[in-house]
Amino acid sequence: MTTTRQRICTGSQHIHDPQVLRASMRDVGIVEDEVDGYLIGFDLGVPPHEGACLCLERLVAARLRLKDRH
Repeated sequence: MTTTRQRICTGSQHIHDPQVLRASMRDVGIVEDEVDGYLIGFDLGVPPHEGACLCLERLVAARLRLKDRH
């Protein structure tokens, strides 16, 4: 019997440096003026943030033994 491991949790480290964030936004075509309220916190020195997420979609797929679509 073969067992398959399925990742059910995702994690990320968010960009907290305002210059890096702005460069990343430009790279994907986001206009700063449209999100200036969001950027204020980063300009003021928001602390680094990381997170993890337990994804319902991954839990259901693992429980139903569905193949990964990626």
